[in-house]
Amino acid sequence: MPFTPAHAAVVLPLRRLGLPLSALVAGATVPDTPMFLPGRPGYDVTHSLWAVLTLDVLLASFAVWLWFAMVRDAYADVTPWVRDRVPARARLSARQWTLVPVAAVLGALTHVVWDSATHEGRPVAETVPWLATEHAGIAGAQWAQWASGVLGLLVVVAYTVRWLAREPVAPRASRVSRPLAWFLVAPAAAVVAGTVALAGADALHHGAVGAAVAGVQGLVLAAAVTGACWHRVVARARRPRPAGVA
Repeated sequence: MPFTPAHAAVVLPLRRLGLPLSALVAGATVPDTPMFLPGRPGYDVTHSLWAVLTLDVLLASFAVWLWFAMVRDAYADVTPWVRDRVPARARLSARQWTLVPVAAVLGALTHVVWDSATHEGRPVAETVPWLATEHAGIAGAQWAQWASGVLGLLVVVAYTVRWLAREPVAPRASRVSRPLAWFLVAPAAAVVAGTVALAGADALHHGAVGAAVAGVQGLVLAAAVTGACWHRVVARARRPRPAGVA
């Protein structure tokens, strides 16, 4: 598979349609959800046309909700270079939420089409001669998968860095202290390291796929840990102290 986050590269231009970018990205990545679950159940299901119109939309909508409810504000606050360039809080409007299903369908469709050209046995991979032929002992579809995955990741990283760099800088203080911010990031880093380490044997046997799966698993877990810790700290800071307590 192309490294799952690389799928976001295809939907970046679709933002010009007025669709929520978060929903486009979620739709473009959720078909690979089974890859990160034990036993990888339902992989073919999430890559089917009916799932693009139904199941993938539900998964993407949940991912968008989770992003704004748990992750987005936390990372915007504890990451200095990002914090000074984005609003402290961001949510989708009611109108944008009505567009989430449309964006999710388009995103999921780009994922399925991409995979059809980069997975052996899929329609496009079997139809296009170069993709169906071996080159240096490896199927063209596999070469396309590796190349498109790397290119897609580079596009996503370049787009993100360029977008942030062009945003006006408005320094603001973090809602948590600097030591506490590092403390919040530490568990996330530990989760990533632990996940990759536990998957090390699998990565050795399955190469880049194992490493990519472990990396995404770690990233998702890290985001959840950091988000949960940050929200807990901020919520406690909001509580009024009892009278007479210094």
